Amino acid sequence: MPPPPKFFSRNLYITQWAAGHQAIKAGVPYINRLYEDCIRSFKEDLWAHHTQVRIVKKELCQFKEDLEWFKKKATSLKSDQCNNTCHLQSR
Repeated sequence: MPPPPKFFSRNLYITQWAAGHQAIKAGVPYINRLYEDCIRSFKEDLWAHHTQVRIVKKELCQFKEDLEWFKKKATSLKSDQCNNTCHLQSR
């Protein structure tokens, strides 16, 4: 069997290239979707982390406020106790 004429192989190459190009073009939305999903997922994770950090910060602030309140209460109790003791001793 004789080899195919030159133009045939060139046309075949062009057809393959066109088919490949079409496949790439068809694949682009898929790749974009994968990329967008990846970015969305990253943003969601980041937002969840950010929200978590805000919650922890809020809890820490609350803890600090509670601690201050307990310190004041303890100081006030101590001074009341001291006043009562001093008052009792002075009687």
